[in-house]
Amino acid sequence: MKLKDGSKIIIITGLYDPYFKGGAERIVSTIVSGLHKLNITTTVITSGEYRGLKSLWSKSRITENGLVYYFYPFNVFWVNNIDKKPFWLRLIWHILDIFNLHSCLVVNHILNKEKPDLVLTHNLRGLSLLIPWLLYLRGIKFAHTVHDINLIVPSGIKLVNEKYSFIKNVVGKIFSKICKFLFLNTPVVVFPSVWISKFYESYGFFKKSKKLVLPNPVTISGHTQTLPLKDDNSTFNFVYIGQLVDHKGVRLLVDAWLELLKKFPKSNILLSIMGGGELYEEVFNISKNNPRLILYKKSDFMGVNNLLQKANVVVVPSVCYDNCPSIILESFSMGVPVLGARLGGIPELVQDYKTGLTFCPNDKLDLLKVMEYALNHKQELIKFGQCGRDMVAEHDVPKYIDKLLKFAP
Repeated sequence: MKLKDGSKIIIITGLYDPYFKGGAERIVSTIVSGLHKLNITTTVITSGEYRGLKSLWSKSRITENGLVYYFYPFNVFWVNNIDKKPFWLRLIWHILDIFNLHSCLVVNHILNKEKPDLVLTHNLRGLSLLIPWLLYLRGIKFAHTVHDINLIVPSGIKLVNEKYSFIKNVVGKIFSKICKFLFLNTPVVVFPSVWISKFYESYGFFKKSKKLVLPNPVTISGHTQTLPLKDDNSTFNFVYIGQLVDHKGVRLLVDAWLELLKKFPKSNILLSIMGGGELYEEVFNISKNNPRLILYKKSDFMGVNNLLQKANVVVVPSVCYDNCPSIILESFSMGVPVLGARLGGIPELVQDYKTGLTFCPNDKLDLLKVMEYALNHKQELIKFGQCGRDMVAEHDVPKYIDKLLKFAP
């Protein structure tokens, strides 16, 4: 799609700055910032927390990257609090979320007001899964980017070798069939990895859509990893940045690191962890007894970059199927190599002995093996980091936007 002067894009997403839950929100923020720098008028529609009845209607806020509309979609709780709720309440929430007519009414009002030339939808969980039909019936051009598997698995989380209970299995099948119908007429679907494209294809999704595999955009940093070669007694910093939750493999990483300390007691091996979540207190208690585990609270983009500058290697130990983790691309952009679980879309980015090393998911011994290799091959790590930086040069924000808009309806 070639945008004319004065063209307008609307981005619809369940969560947006300052409400960052994971990588998807950072990616959307990066896209909005990139569009703004290209002088493309961009407006965001997203959810906000409940602050009385007035929050049920949209309230606009002018930001440095354009106009943002926030409103609270009528439901039993806000999407940003979903991890804290029991299964039965989340089930009610999902039903209301799928058929949220209130959200459609608010979004439709904003569409009438803004009159966009193109709409880009991202994670719609937390707004309404009826929005694709709203856009289709109105004849508005739109493209949807798939960030995870939450149109098939309601939680968006599928653990390696996980077996579902009968109830969850039945609920999941009904849910995915409904989603398949609601997204049937989506003109263009963008997949950040080949893995997730094939995953949705295996469930019969998006049969009528044009499909584009396009890795997530990344801001190329001016900093390149040029850590000098160090002797055996110098500091080596393993870094984890992400949610402190079980399915991200945080416990696995801490356990493997503790084993590494036992094996190399005289080496100054750090583990720097940045994030928030249900395991924060547990990790904090371990760090109190071991000063070589450095815990940082969840931070903004600049905080992430500052920590990456101190990293020898970043570890992505997920035990769930990840699509295209933004932290891998961000690490590569800084010239930092990655150790990643051989799961989901991770191996498409982390290529063994090129941009990092992979290991068997949920396997502490295999993770320990690659951590030990990294510790003993610092010169190779620098080469891996440079290869990663060369790889993501093709996915910087302007190139991503150019490819996306050329493929858009």
